[in-house]
Order: sequence, then structure tokens, then C-alpha cells
Amino acid sequence: MTRSMVAALVVLVLAGCSSAAEEAGPNMSSGPSPYVAVLAPPVADPRDVRGIAACDLLTAEQKQGFGIDVATENQDRPDDFGGCAWRTLDMEGVLGVVGVQDPPVGLDGLYNVREAYPVFEPGEIDGRPIVRADFVDTAGRDCRIFIGVADDQMIQASAKYAFQPGRGCEVAREMAAAMIANLPLPG
Repeated sequence: MTRSMVAALVVLVLAGCSSAAEEAGPNMSSGPSPYVAVLAPPVADPRDVRGIAACDLLTAEQKQGFGIDVATENQDRPDDFGGCAWRTLDMEGVLGVVGVQDPPVGLDGLYNVREAYPVFEPGEIDGRPIVRADFVDTAGRDCRIFIGVADDQMIQASAKYAFQPGRGCEVAREMAAAMIANLPLPG
């Protein structure tokens, strides 16, 4: 597979252009995608989140805690968005999550195209590898956090607060931690 094909695949995955993740079977593959180089830190405690709808990655209580207006779920989004987006009740923010895509690609897919992201900040939340990756540095107003849930699976939390520097990344990290707490146990 050529480098441009890998880049195209990762862009599709990161954009959430497929809703097939909700139909994927429960079997977790034994390792990372054969189409990308292994560059990301390994996921020590892999979980399989295929088959979990993106809108279900946060519980109703968590959505309430983030001030999410559930009535705005995926308004103005194409049917094949592959994720879930909401406005906050105070109309200050837009929050979103993206579930595992099909075919699944883990953080290695993101690391393989890291030069495309002027903002690329690896890190960890609750023992899981994460990456903040954005095309534009918005002083943390608009922030995307990609979470490794298995070597071949990642999910994303994003938050945008146009008039509050730093708030987007603060909320995206909190959402990522909440999503991690909800990951199903292996088995």
C-alpha cells in the first residue's frame, strides 16, 4: 500500500466518514493494522469498542455533567458522520466523540501522518496513550484528543469553545477520561 493510500485511509478514519463501526463484529484483531508502521506506544490494557455507537461512549449522567444538550445530537451532520456531536446547554461549546471506524486503525495510523498536524502532542490519560492532534493551533479553543483503546482501535473526544482559550482542551481531556472509564472489560 502506498504512502498516499495510507494517508487517505487515516484521513477518512479521522474524519469519521464511515458509520460501519457500529456494525463491526465483536472479535478484536491480534495486533495493529498491517497497513501502517508501528510507531505509537502500545496499549497495555486493550479493549474492544467496535459495535459501541459513538453517542453511547458517554453515559447520560456524563453528558449532563458536561452540560450537553442531548436534543442537539448530530443536528446538521450527515448521516455517515460516524460520530456524535452536541451543543452545550449554554450555547458556548460544541462537543463531539468519534467511535472506532471500519476498518479500525489505532494510534499508529495517526503517528504515520503526524507531519500533517502542526499540533501533535502525545500523552497519557489514566494509563492509556493519547494524542492531541489538530490542523491549526487555536490556543486550546478547539481541541481533539485521540485515545488508544487497542493497538488497532482509537476513539476521539473533541471540544470547541470559540471564545474561551484553553477550555476546549480542558473539556476534551475530561471527556476522554470519562470515555476511558466507560470502556468495556475484555472478555
